[in-house]
Amino acid sequence: MVDWIQVLVIAATAAIMYWQLRAIRDATALQGFLSIAQALNGPESRRARGLLFRSRRTGESLKEDDWESIERVLVLFDELGCLVNLEFVPERLAIEMYWDVAIKCWDASEEWIMARRSERGSPQSIDRKRVTQGFKFIPGRQPRAENYPDTFLENFEILVWRCERYCRDRGIVRPTIY
Repeated sequence: MVDWIQVLVIAATAAIMYWQLRAIRDATALQGFLSIAQALNGPESRRARGLLFRSRRTGESLKEDDWESIERVLVLFDELGCLVNLEFVPERLAIEMYWDVAIKCWDASEEWIMARRSERGSPQSIDRKRVTQGFKFIPGRQPRAENYPDTFLENFEILVWRCERYCRDRGIVRPTIY
């Protein structure tokens, strides 16, 4: 009788610990999302996006300092895409907040991103099969390096594809910056 009580207590303790660890993981992911959202909505990010959009419209070239601040914004979108890909942040939450800005930033910076991929020797396009299947690994196997992004700002590109799907599914006209 005592053995069964011990087993039940241990099982209940393990279940509670599992629930607490999941809650901690979710809270940490939410905190990461909020940090990225705060940075994306901050004055430096808004200024960098304005520079990017204005240079796209007018064709003016940007200074290196301007590109550095723009790259920080693009990396924030890449980090957001990574959190969505790894399912730490619900896709709907991230996309409903940033679908139009993400698409506009991608359109305005795609040429620069592709040039940077060429410089780095990264593939110009990403594996669409992996994108459509997500980053889940085959049950019973460990994930391998090829299951994860290998190009410059790939998570950002995947986020943009998801945003475009969001537009298509809802009949929304894809935003432009022109």
